[in-house]
Amino acid sequence: MENNTSLMDVVAVVPAAGVGSRMQSKRPKQYLVVAGKTILEHTLNVLLKNIEIKKIIVALHPEDVYFNHLSVAHNLRVTTVTGGQWRANSVLAALQAAPPVQWVLIHDAARPCLRSEDLERILSLTLSSKIGGILAIPVRDTIKQATDGSNQIYASIQRNSLWHALTPQLFPLKLLLNCLKRAINLGKNITDEASALEFCGYQPELIKGRSDNLKVTYPEDLELAESYLSTNVNLPGNIMRIGHGFDIHAFGGIRPLILCGVLIPNSQGLLAHSDGDVALHALTDALIGAAALGDIGTLFSDSNPLYTGIDSRFLLREVFLRITEKNYQIENIDITIIAQIPKIMPYITQMRINISKDLCINRDSVNIKATTTEKLGCIGRKEGIACEAVLLLKKSYTI
Repeated sequence: MENNTSLMDVVAVVPAAGVGSRMQSKRPKQYLVVAGKTILEHTLNVLLKNIEIKKIIVALHPEDVYFNHLSVAHNLRVTTVTGGQWRANSVLAALQAAPPVQWVLIHDAARPCLRSEDLERILSLTLSSKIGGILAIPVRDTIKQATDGSNQIYASIQRNSLWHALTPQLFPLKLLLNCLKRAINLGKNITDEASALEFCGYQPELIKGRSDNLKVTYPEDLELAESYLSTNVNLPGNIMRIGHGFDIHAFGGIRPLILCGVLIPNSQGLLAHSDGDVALHALTDALIGAAALGDIGTLFSDSNPLYTGIDSRFLLREVFLRITEKNYQIENIDITIIAQIPKIMPYITQMRINISKDLCINRDSVNIKATTTEKLGCIGRKEGIACEAVLLLKKSYTI
């Protein structure tokens, strides 16, 4: 591949080989979904928006099985290397694979809330220096030092000159490479790249950043990160989704009348390819629409004999599985059954129970009501039953 970088270009390094043990999740924290995307995707997307960053090198765990499934993995500016056991080893591997440029910017994989203006600030204020600098914020809280091996306070530390180190951190590539090698060879504990330069006697600059540039470390950080990301106007509008479904069926045939999985006794059934559950058809279509999956007729065609007489609760559960795979969760459901006959009210409680079970939500999140058309139209003439369903989906983060 042709090398189109120049000495003044910036290469970004994102160490993403950690397993995030403090998160206590089933997958590494950088692959948890927050505000519609994985944490790592949010992180990389901010870097990709900056034209000064010509290449991004992501250091991955040797057994990583998630990265290649991300759309950002196929961006031509993104490449990967195998990381090491510790952060310093991962960064070193990325530096050794970097093209011959002057500057390298390192950013934590688990800092998805970096704002573009903070990234631009560190680039504009640091590229003219000889040593580099880091984003940081002054310590605001009172800092306590504990007695060794205990949780008892030993002393309060003056915070006037204390800063909370963040990323990105930006340094001359050769300088960081040499300092990192030396520190690793001497067994020094390198918790961020600036500490490698400090070990070699250099004093990088502190550049004030935003306090919402948090590092996701513990489960409670996920909700805070989602809140920050949800206020970012650059995010696509896919965090909350409204779904609407409508269906109508005529009375007829030999099947019994079933609404929301409940058998309505002493009532004429509805004509349909499936079991004719008009209420669940509307609800299923609302789910499909909210998740942008098409429509019920496309997913479950009435020309397919497989669906002849099928239980509509099966179709509902099938669509529910599809939306959960896209990390959506259902916030609430409102269903209106429109019928002149029969009386629906005695069966609403069981209808709500069925839906809450099938969709794994609290019954209080499911509302069902019935109305008539005051004897107007085909419904008023008792020719059939119609139903409308409205619901709200929300992108969830998954631990």
